[in-house]
This record gives sequence, structure tokens and C-alpha cells, in this order.
Amino acid sequence: MNELLEFLKNLLSKFNQLPLTSKLIVGASIAAVIGAIIVVVLVSKPTTKVLLYPQALSPEDFARVTKKLTELNIPFETRDNKFVLVESEEIKQKAKMRLAWEGIIPNNIKGFELFDTQSFTTTDFERNVNLHRALIGEIERHLKMIDDIEDVKVIVPFQQERLFKEDQTERSASVVITPSPYSDIRENKRKIKAIVELVSRGLDIKTENIVVVDNQGNVLSDLLIGDEVTDDIKAAKEQIKIKERIKREIIERIQSTLSKAISTDRLIVSADVDMRWDRKEIEQNKIIPTVVKQDNPLTPYDESQVEVNVPISKKITKEDFKGPAYIPEGPPGVEANVPPGIKEKIDRFTTYNKNEEIVNYEVSKELVKQKNQPYDINRISVAVAVDGVWEVEMKNGEPVIDENGKVKRKFYPPTEEELRNIEQWVKDAVGYNPYRGDKVTVTFIKFDRSKQFAKEDEELLRKYQIRRILIATILVLIVLFLMMLLYRAIMREVLRRRRLREEELARQQQLMREAALRAAEQEGAMVELSVEEKARMELLESIISLAREKPEIAARVIRTWISEE
Repeated sequence: MNELLEFLKNLLSKFNQLPLTSKLIVGASIAAVIGAIIVVVLVSKPTTKVLLYPQALSPEDFARVTKKLTELNIPFETRDNKFVLVESEEIKQKAKMRLAWEGIIPNNIKGFELFDTQSFTTTDFERNVNLHRALIGEIERHLKMIDDIEDVKVIVPFQQERLFKEDQTERSASVVITPSPYSDIRENKRKIKAIVELVSRGLDIKTENIVVVDNQGNVLSDLLIGDEVTDDIKAAKEQIKIKERIKREIIERIQSTLSKAISTDRLIVSADVDMRWDRKEIEQNKIIPTVVKQDNPLTPYDESQVEVNVPISKKITKEDFKGPAYIPEGPPGVEANVPPGIKEKIDRFTTYNKNEEIVNYEVSKELVKQKNQPYDINRISVAVAVDGVWEVEMKNGEPVIDENGKVKRKFYPPTEEELRNIEQWVKDAVGYNPYRGDKVTVTFIKFDRSKQFAKEDEELLRKYQIRRILIATILVLIVLFLMMLLYRAIMREVLRRRRLREEELARQQQLMREAALRAAEQEGAMVELSVEEKARMELLESIISLAREKPEIAARVIRTWISEE
């Protein structure tokens, strides 16, 4: 405690030694710090009241809730005739339980009341989500006004914004209704069409992208198709949807493949698909070769051996006969009808040869029965436009500005090798088949980025302007701090010189008084002094002796006198 008191005394003495300007600066700084602490404490102080329901209540719900809370003797407060506040979280849970027990549950449908209370920390994404919810809530509120609908739920997927309009998918909506008792809305096409038109015009969605379903799982919107189009037109619409879906899948596949190496704002991808819609059933009896030796996949050449047919049986007959084995003769006792001498010659000139080889082969057959799908892809055409890279020219850490006040940029177009690599990536992504007639084109196109650059230039210049202002502010503060230090040094020197001058003047006056006293004593003059003058003289002599013995204490006393003046 003594050390703390000593520290406070030293701090107070140093504060008293400061000039008036420094005292004002220190006092203002202390007041600003105290004020900031008070503001932070007041702002961060938790509220003692809690909201019974986080959303704003409708006038009907507000009246029912407040009336029932009054009957249940539950203390509450209201705000803006929309919100109900209770004392604590425990009372909140108790009140909600009692209200639910009494069958009072506020309608949770929220429309544009979501924007009645906004926080300054709300982001743009949260505002877009609230707008999405508000539009759906207003549509549900309007649909509930129809007598034939007891309850309704509208579901609209949150659509992600795409860079290019052609890549944007169409919005869709699903409406689930609970018809009122004894309502004919399930069979009334006019009422179903009214629901579809209301959702279509309220949420800006095409009518063909809206599905209306009842609580029993019946698709009520299908009743409108027969009145609008024939079966052929319906089939054509389905074919268009399938074709567009396949095109969109191809484009997204290409973009997802290339986005790992190229930013999406440098790409424009378009695709077209030629479809075949006829269904065929093909039956083929194929003769396939038999593989005798499989190919080795580790070698760069083909080592396989195939045979068109395989022998299953073989018969070989071989005869070799030279000359007749007998001479044809008639009945016994009858001479042969051969001239004399010929019989001997036949044995020398007659030969006989016979070669016969029979091989039975078996061929491999394959019976193929093929049934095509309802649709197939005949040909795929893909076109990809690639932009170059823009870089901001920098000098001394800041962007270079041209004579028109715009930021200078350098453009680097893609190389031929990059375009070839992109083309190969695209072919791999879409399953390129040259025999099918597929076509893939990758070209370099310089995009028009004037609007983008104007916005970027504005943001970049504003950023560097703020940076310059901050640097200038810091420099000014440093200069002011240095000037304050210089001012304090100058004031110390001025005070020191003043103190020395006053000490010198006091010393000279004391010397003059002593000289006068000595002269009076030598002359024997009798000086009559009053009591006050004698006391003052004694005090002066004590001070002079103290100054001679302890000059540091005397200097401190004189400095205190000067600061007090």
C-alpha cells in the first residue's frame, strides 16, 4: 500500500510539473479512455428482457397472445405492437408451453416483416436469403386466403448465380396444399391453374416449372397438361428438357474440369447435342474369332493370336496303286478278251493314286439381342472461348495511372500449347468420339472487360487513397508527437535558464546585502531594525547557509516556487 501511495504521489508531482498544454492533453486522453470504457460497458450490458417469439407477430396473433398471457398472470412487456418480451428465459419457456397447451401458436409464416428489424452487421447474403423467404411467405399468405386451401407450403430452391446467363438454370417451385373439407380443388382445373399462375407471377417462374401436389401425393398440376398440348407436343417438350439437361451437364462438367486451372471468368463454354429418339430392337448372329493367345498389355505391340475357326475332327485317306492288280476275265474256260502281249504290258504301265483329307471345323458364334434406350446421343459439339490474363502495372508498390485516370494493365494471351491442352481436357471431359462425329473447338477470344475494369479501378484507387490517408495521418501524428517532445524540451531549457538567472540574481542581491552590512558594521553605524526585519534577516541567513550546505534541496524549493507562479 505504501508503495502504491508513493507511486501516486510521484505521478501527481510529475503531472504538476507539466506545462498547461501537456496537462490538457493528458486530461483529454484520460477522459476519452474513461468515456470509451463506459460506452463499451453500456453497449455490452446484457438485456434483462427476452423475446417470447423471435419473429414479429401479426395483429391477430399479437392480440391472442397478450390476452392469454394476461389471463395466465404472466408478466410481459410489448414493443411496437409486434413483439412480446418476458423477464427471463425460464419464463419464456413456461409461457410458450402454456400458450401451446391452450392451442395458441402464432403463425410462423413470415413475409416482408423480416425487414422490420435489421442489424447493422447483416451481410448481403443474409439480406438475399431474407428476401427469398419474404417472397415465399407472402405467396403462402395469399394462397391461404383461398377458401379451398386449409394449409399450404411453397418450396423454391435457392438459385446460385452464374457468371453467364446461358449457364443459369431455370427456377422451379413446388406447392404442397392441404385442401379444405368438401373442397373440389382436386378436380377443378380452373382453381389449380389459378394457383400455378399466382406462384408464377409472384415469384417470376415459368408455369411449366411449377408442380402442385396435395397432401395425399396427387400431382394436381398434371390436370392442366391435357388442356394445353397434345401428346406429341408433350413428348417434344420432354425431349427438349432432356436435351437441355444433357447440354447443361456437359457444360458444367467442362467448367468444373477447367476451373482447376483457369478461372471461370476467363471461359465461355457452349455445347450442342444431336439426339436420336427412335427406339430399335436389333438381333444379330455374329461369328467371332477364337483367341488362342491373349495380348500382353505390358508390351507396346500386339501379341494376341486368333483363329477364325477351330478343327474338331479330321480324316485322312491315302492310296497308291501302280498297274492293275488283276486282269478282267470272262467265265472260266473262256479266253480273255485281251490281245496277246497286252496283258504283260498292263502290268508295266498301270498306276493308281488316291489322297483324301476331311477336316470338320467349328466356328464361334454370338447371338446378340440389342434394345436401344428411349434416346441416344448421335453427336456432341463443344465450343470453348478462352480469354487471356490481365495484370495491373505496379510502380513503387502502387498501380500506374495513365493520362485518362485509369489503371494500366498488361495483357497476356494464352499460348498455343495451353489451347491444345485445354482442347484435350475438354475431349476427355465430354467423352470425345471421332467415329461419332464429335467436334471440339477451343479458341482464344479477348473479352470486353471495360465495365469490370472500371469497377476494379474505382475500388483499387479508393483502397490506395485510403492507404495514403492512413500513412499521412500516421506521419502527422508522428510529427505532432515529435513537436510535443521538442516543445517540452524547449520549455525545460527555458525554465532551467530562468531558474539559473533567478538564482544568479538572488545571489547577487545577497552579496550586495552582505556588503552593505559589512560596510555599516565597519563604519559603526547603528541600524535600528524592527522585529519582522530581524526575523526575515535570520530566515535569510538560514536559507543562505542551507543553500551552501545542501544546494540540491535549495534548487528543488526554487523550482517548486517557479512552477507555482
